[in-house]
Amino acid sequence: MQNIKDWPLFIKICFGLIFLALVVAGLIEIPKLSEQQTSEQSNPKQAATELVNVDIIVVSDTAKPLENVEVRLVSKGAPEVRKTNTDGFVQIDIPARRDIEITLIKEGFKTARYTINLNNDPNRTRTYYLKPQKPK
Repeated sequence: MQNIKDWPLFIKICFGLIFLALVVAGLIEIPKLSEQQTSEQSNPKQAATELVNVDIIVVSDTAKPLENVEVRLVSKGAPEVRKTNTDGFVQIDIPARRDIEITLIKEGFKTARYTINLNNDPNRTRTYYLKPQKPK
């Protein structure tokens, strides 16, 4: 590699401008990043406990709404249990930034397990299907 002193003036100016732009960008962005980290560290429980209302509809494989389906959601601690109404509808509150496992149970139907992640799929009503158990 050549000695930098031997480079043409135009090349030296280009490298100088690129270096200056990187320094300015770093001086602008680094305080923003450290400020963001500080705010996340000061409120970790608030972010974890923020609840979002989720609508669930449970239907049979023939698309008929299923009443009294037990909807169990597991996040931390004991499972929370809800039951669907006559329209197969139930509302649950789940933490905004976590995967939540739900289990759907109804006599005469196969138990079904699903995972809800609001980061991937935020604002919509979820419809889940239960398949009837085959007679023995």
